[in-house]
Amino acid sequence: MPGADFMVVDFTTGEPLPLGEADEIVVHGPSVLTRYWKSTEATAAVPRDGRPHTGDIGCLDEKVTGIELLDSS
Repeated sequence: MPGADFMVVDFTTGEPLPLGEADEIVVHGPSVLTRYWKSTEATAAVPRDGRPHTGDIGCLDEKVTGIELLDSS
């Protein structure tokens, strides 16, 4: 996704994890979800620390040019 910034963070603390460690995928960018249509409750639950937390589990690897999705919420 052009212009998107991906991170893998500890699901509980939100702290960024080093390459190769798997946990929650966080993404930020111009084409990323900013709100759910007609659902303020769902919209309020998504962003933490100013970034949407996907609830999906993945990892970043030096050899992979993207993110590897391991489990989806």
